Amino acid sequence: MSFSWKPAFQGERWEAELREVVEGLAERDDPNKVDLETISVKPYRKGLEIELVALLQLPMDERGEQAW
Repeated sequence: MSFSWKPAFQGERWEAELREVVEGLAERDDPNKVDLETISVKPYRKGLEIELVALLQLPMDERGEQAW
């Protein structure tokens, strides 16, 4: 059985490094900072066949919350 002893400060250092990496990823992937490009797609009616149109009404309580 092998056992490796690690000093407590090493775990704290790894935790601090992990925290920095996570904060960097959160900053990089912030959806408010992403530049989006708008493109237009024109619809066409080629090969379109509607088989069913349905409406689903779900009950809400007096506060406007889900009641199911």
